[in-house]
Amino acid sequence: MTIKPKYLLVAVGIIIALFAAIFGIYVSMPGTSAPLVAPAIQETMQDTQQENEVSFIIDGLYQGKQVSFLENETILDVMKTLNIQDPQVQLSTKEYAGLGTLIDGINGVTNGTDGKYWQYKVNGVMPQIGADAYILNKGDQIEWFFAGSEL
Repeated sequence: MTIKPKYLLVAVGIIIALFAAIFGIYVSMPGTSAPLVAPAIQETMQDTQQENEVSFIIDGLYQGKQVSFLENETILDVMKTLNIQDPQVQLSTKEYAGLGTLIDGINGVTNGTDGKYWQYKVNGVMPQIGADAYILNKGDQIEWFFAGSEL
């Protein structure tokens, strides 16, 4: 006995329709959901997101704020993102030939006020490069402080 191709296509179509119907009922049941990404991939994505965090301290604004960042982002990149997310940051920058982009103001406090300037440390050390050049590393602690020059 041979099965005609026409009936085989109908049978395959019915099987696909039944599978779709059962899957649709399962997904629509309260308390259930179909993962859009395989669980192993979801865990890897979550681990990556958690690994790419730094801590920000900003005089008068944050004490240990955890901030996520992407690979190869600079401190300035993250500061610009914070500025968009939080209107209190009030970030202002200036371009200086040969130096790059420097932070000129944070939270309404601008460089030069009372002879003080915005400076930063990473893990307790003042880098010798601008925030636009410092590439973040997982776990860095960035501290912005407003003080007189240490030169």
